[in-house]
Amino acid sequence: MPACRPAGRSGRRVAGAAHRRRCGIELTFLDYDSTAFSAGILVTSAHIAKGLEFDAVIVPEVDAENYANEMDKSMLYIACTRAMHELYLTHEGELSPHLAFAKEATTGSVTTAATA
Repeated sequence: MPACRPAGRSGRRVAGAAHRRRCGIELTFLDYDSTAFSAGILVTSAHIAKGLEFDAVIVPEVDAENYANEMDKSMLYIACTRAMHELYLTHEGELSPHLAFAKEATTGSVTTAATA
């Protein structure tokens, strides 16, 4: 399951390497120099993920600050369409304007829940 985010965006560190090892969490960073995939969780950017597909994808910080302009919209589209079966979007604060349709959805399984 990769976590896709636009290249160059600084995100919050959720766990240190030592903690991940103690918990048995395998993380692999996929970049332009990568030559093979490994089992476990892949972390990459939307730029690198373009053309690849994954069973599940997490796109963090899909808020108005991180996804505001047309280039951001393109990167969000790329990140979201990498998921074959499951897609998870997170945001804090105002949801990206590119996902305004999710607020207006009256059917389907679109759920929005901002974290405090």
